[in-house]
Amino acid sequence: MLNAGMVVAKLKLQNRMQHISMNNRNAILSKYHLLNDLQINNPCGYLFNNHKNNKPVMQKLLNLFFISVMLAFQATAQFTNVTEEALGNPPTAVAGRESIAWPDVNNDGWPDLFVGSKYLYINQGDGTFILQDPAVNGFEAMGSVWFARASFADADNDGDLDCVQSSYYGNSTFYFENNGPPDYYFSDTVIYLHEPSVFGGQPTFFNADDDLEYEVYLSMVGSWEPYAIGKDRLFDLAGNVWTDITAEKIPELELSAFKRPARGSVACDYDNDFDMDMFVPVYGISTAENHANLLWQNDGNGNFTDVAAAAGVAIEPNSNYGGLASGASWGDFNNDGLFDLAVANIHGRAALYKNNGDGTFDNVSAEAGIHYWNFEWHNTLFLDYDNDGDLDLFFNQWYNNYNAILFRNDGPENLGHFTDVTYQLGFTPTTDLNYVTGWACADYDRDGDLDLAYYNASDLSKGVYLWRNDIDNDNHWLVMRLVGNGTTVNQNALGAKARLFFEDGAWTPVKQVEASSADQGMNMHPIHMGLGEKQNYEFIKVDWPDGNTEYFPSSLYTPHVDAWIDVIQGTGSHTIVSDNRQDSKPMVYALNGNIIVQCKHDLLEVSVYDLYGKQVIPPVEHSSQSPLFLDMKGQTGMYIVSGMCQKQPFASMIHVP
Repeated sequence: MLNAGMVVAKLKLQNRMQHISMNNRNAILSKYHLLNDLQINNPCGYLFNNHKNNKPVMQKLLNLFFISVMLAFQATAQFTNVTEEALGNPPTAVAGRESIAWPDVNNDGWPDLFVGSKYLYINQGDGTFILQDPAVNGFEAMGSVWFARASFADADNDGDLDCVQSSYYGNSTFYFENNGPPDYYFSDTVIYLHEPSVFGGQPTFFNADDDLEYEVYLSMVGSWEPYAIGKDRLFDLAGNVWTDITAEKIPELELSAFKRPARGSVACDYDNDFDMDMFVPVYGISTAENHANLLWQNDGNGNFTDVAAAAGVAIEPNSNYGGLASGASWGDFNNDGLFDLAVANIHGRAALYKNNGDGTFDNVSAEAGIHYWNFEWHNTLFLDYDNDGDLDLFFNQWYNNYNAILFRNDGPENLGHFTDVTYQLGFTPTTDLNYVTGWACADYDRDGDLDLAYYNASDLSKGVYLWRNDIDNDNHWLVMRLVGNGTTVNQNALGAKARLFFEDGAWTPVKQVEASSADQGMNMHPIHMGLGEKQNYEFIKVDWPDGNTEYFPSSLYTPHVDAWIDVIQGTGSHTIVSDNRQDSKPMVYALNGNIIVQCKHDLLEVSVYDLYGKQVIPPVEHSSQSPLFLDMKGQTGMYIVSGMCQKQPFASMIHVP
């Protein structure tokens, strides 16, 4: 057993060493006196020949084991701190703090970096950024306010991204209109004066009423001394004029019971009815307040009702005071086409809620592997950092010496279960990811993987950090910029949702264009999809905010993977997508409530899925050239029929009237 162990250890170690630079490899091995031992051609003989020195041999075997484990961590390291290289200064000297966003302010296709409250770093396309003078671009209007939350979107549908910022220690919420080329100067307007002693929370651009101009949901926090609680507000833009429409559209907010301190706000069409809803994680100023979170459900006309309690996301029952939530993020962690919800509770547990598709959510934190004991959780962030086709999940913690945790999704084998991999990815405990406030992701270098920027408020390592994702696992990817038609959908396409469908019947998670990804954070607007080992997809499915669904076959794009592409409304199909394999593609049609499949070969296996990836009819085998009738049992709408015809995969979309 000892001999075999030595052989296995040697082979594993040699394999891992292939991923480590020669200098690091030799330095590590020399430290453990293993440099020559790895050159041994006969490790079994080595052990026998050294039986008189069994103790040092055993020690070297143990060294091999431990260093093998250590190198496994190094070999999988994904992120590199490039702050000084990219931004021109070490983290402590990078201008700005707290809020992080990734807008493309000049429409050149490269995500720029905005750090609150007025520092805009323009992406040069070569891995570096240039800081613009706030006096030149208009953000100097923020003055001495150093803590403000920001959101970017094309609020006025003129083709460039505008900004809204709410000051935390100041007294105003500003709208900055982007005046476009050539200077992309931002003109400021105060759209709201805060109540006395009330701090501003996260403002979020979203489309509340399906018109071409956006609304802003403004969460308000309050203050401790003197004690005060703010009231969230809803603002509408019409003809360059912002109007407070809270009393008309969210009348509950005028009631004292709904006067709740909130830091964040994140929009999403969680119920798949083509209108944007809003989740507001409720914080706390004192223990006497109502701490229940708010889930504002849109009725389709821009009127909102709180359904958090009925949906099961109002409180976290295993936490103090119901949790006192700070940050939240939407993401489809189990690839079922439904947006799930992650919530960070300052006085409780990290919470993950699975969307059941019927308007309710289940708290699946424990079974998903993130049942961490009570910490002071501050924020969340969904991302597919390893491009394997499922969403991973960040949670960060509050105050000094508390570190963020990156949970890797264990799919596809154990999809929806998470494993803590934070310090396998290049981050150093106690100094990196320590007391993170704002954070956000973007593929700033356009190499296909998501990079991370964050602000660290810790006294140990304060500053703005940019970590480049150096993943090298050969997984494929696609980045899609969704472009609305400008007449029924804003060009910026906030709220548009996209998924990819593969020829084997699998789907990617659904993702959306969003202007707030977490408290104090906004990811880039283009949608990033990790594809794993898959190189071919049948089509991209996009649900546009105007209620239309389009399907874009992969043949529209060259290249169709490992690329940034524009998915433009009106250039896809509203009905059916062909996979262009006529020799193995069966005939698929609907008749009298049945889906009928007929293959010119004798061997056929078929499954039916709805457009959210839920299996409607399990696999059916058919060994005849006669038609196969699949009874839909009264179900109507669009469905995906997929399977194998003569050992070749196929997929077709069919409408069942």
